Amino acid sequence: MVKPNQQSNQANNPRIWRWMIFFSFVLTFYAFSVTENWDSGTTAGWIGTNVDVRNTDGNPGGYLYTCGTAYGSFDLEALTDSGSFTGNFITAGIKGFSVDIKFISGAFDAAWIRFRYKDFSHNGWMYPLTSAFSADEWRTYSVAFDPEWSDEEARSAGWLTDKDVFPAAYPSEPFSVTMSDVYTTEMRLSGEGFLEAGIDNFSTLDTNGTNYGLFVGSNAKFVQFLGWLPNNAHADAEGLMKALSRNMQFQEIPPVDLVMKLNYDDGAANENAVKDAIRTIGQTMTSLDKFIFYYSGHGATGEKDPGWEEVQALSIGKGGQFWDSELTTILTNYFPAGAKKIIILDTCYAGGFWDELKEVKNVVLMASAGKTNNAFRYPLTGRQIYTNYLINGLTPFFQESIPKADEDENGLTFKELHDWAFDWLFREYQEFQGEDLPVADLYMAEGTATWDLVDSGYFGPDAYGGDATQENSAPCADAGPDQYVFTSRSTASVELNGEGSFDPDSDALAYAWKEAGNVIATGISPTVQLSIGEHKISLFVNDGEFDSVPDEILVRIDNQPCGPEPDIKANGSDDPIIISRSEILRVGISLDAKDFKTDIDGWLVANTPKGIHSYDKLKKTWEAGLFVTYQGPIRNIRSYQALNVSALPVGDYMFYIAVDEVMNGKLNKDRIVYDLVKVKITK
Repeated sequence: MVKPNQQSNQANNPRIWRWMIFFSFVLTFYAFSVTENWDSGTTAGWIGTNVDVRNTDGNPGGYLYTCGTAYGSFDLEALTDSGSFTGNFITAGIKGFSVDIKFISGAFDAAWIRFRYKDFSHNGWMYPLTSAFSADEWRTYSVAFDPEWSDEEARSAGWLTDKDVFPAAYPSEPFSVTMSDVYTTEMRLSGEGFLEAGIDNFSTLDTNGTNYGLFVGSNAKFVQFLGWLPNNAHADAEGLMKALSRNMQFQEIPPVDLVMKLNYDDGAANENAVKDAIRTIGQTMTSLDKFIFYYSGHGATGEKDPGWEEVQALSIGKGGQFWDSELTTILTNYFPAGAKKIIILDTCYAGGFWDELKEVKNVVLMASAGKTNNAFRYPLTGRQIYTNYLINGLTPFFQESIPKADEDENGLTFKELHDWAFDWLFREYQEFQGEDLPVADLYMAEGTATWDLVDSGYFGPDAYGGDATQENSAPCADAGPDQYVFTSRSTASVELNGEGSFDPDSDALAYAWKEAGNVIATGISPTVQLSIGEHKISLFVNDGEFDSVPDEILVRIDNQPCGPEPDIKANGSDDPIIISRSEILRVGISLDAKDFKTDIDGWLVANTPKGIHSYDKLKKTWEAGLFVTYQGPIRNIRSYQALNVSALPVGDYMFYIAVDEVMNGKLNKDRIVYDLVKVKITK
């Protein structure tokens, strides 16, 4: 029988109605997952449009076959009084459905799952399972939901009422009311031509949702002369993942790694690897799942193509940009609308991503910098400061289980964690720099402000060793950036740097540096003698109970027999020094040209709390910005004092002298010989 509201629906939406196949089934829910696979050889109470059971070629075994007629409509919907798929979803704990579908023939354009409320006099709610119809192959489709969602939450997740789809239909009851008394559950397939389809493994889901993550760190491959590219992003990504893993359990999807440690110099391959990983995760998720994407590395701003407005990108690899519009497209096309998507970007210009991301449903952006601002990191370790305080906020106080940032002890939201990190970030920069810090930004799609970032009460196994239910957690090793060293001798002195290593419990750490399995040094910053060639060196740290996962760096020693030897000292020392503001800082340089004879770029640069400064040879002063100090034939410098001053701002400084054998006013890092000295100025 065709009911009046259905005739109006068909008249107003002829395209939707011209071919439809319907299945419905009235079943009783159990408190556990139930599956119908039609391996019994019967329809199991299902009736519908030319419904039949095929005993072979299912996924696997038998399956429910159906084919359309010339005039499919609602009068073909069918009911059954057997089974397990209706009733009160709330009390039964039903959180979703999964079904295998094979689109055998015809041009399909819709596949819906629909729940009717109470009886035939009521309408219901519908969800589109897919917009892509793979011909003649089995594919699994699923939908997850909270049966107690408000109508706003349901629509945000992609659900529609009958009236939303068919304007002439009777209004539906609220989503939660419908889910408290489901009368029929239906599959609706529509399209053009002679339609044939197979249905198999129709299952209830009782999950509360799964957590997925992708934590990306993109390091500069070799030590950058000025250090403006991130060189400890690997430790940032691993550290945040580890801190979050105390409070939530991540589901991994091989071959996608939970933590991706990339090198900036590897180029555009990085960009494609990250995009592919995000797509893979999105295609696995359901509407109840949560995805956290974290990135630490270089960020860029500019025009994607000539004439475009200014946009933002993650510069994951040199020559490869992951644009804000591309991230938005992936999140829109590959992720369920209802899934929670939390994007954490610790990179310059991160806030600019919101111009595009705001179009995505159920998304949050935690940004370490605004649209026009730089991100900040510790000069000596290269660690991102915002990420450091995110990790700090996720770490419990001693002998407690609640993260520090959860100050109301009522579940840690992403807003609480962001506010914690920014508050400490702001305090640190005001204390050491004496000036305000550009505001780190937080952007929230409608309805997301009360989300819990982590899972309340979960303190499960740590992903990188140790048991997070214990008071002690495993430490995280950070061996610093890769190094590239020139020498005129058979060996070179190399200073290793493990200052970025940390322990979530603030335990004292022991450091062991190994090459080929043998310990070559101990301590946080040892100096080792290495021969010409490439050396893979791993750092292990131990907190007295747990070993860390090793962090490996590449140290490359190149022989340059006739190369120049620049030298820079602070107060006569090659080693790092600490002085107070009242003390005088003297920076002296020298250069032994050896037998090297060519025109060069000579650089004398300081990385300071106030930014990059270069030495102006003519003015004999330090000026803001990066520029060449000297161009011309290389010559010996016996001794030259470039700085003699006191009362410098408190903070960390690195002074560089460098000889670049290509005289073009640009940094050619593969042709640079340099020396540096570190200075810390205290109050």
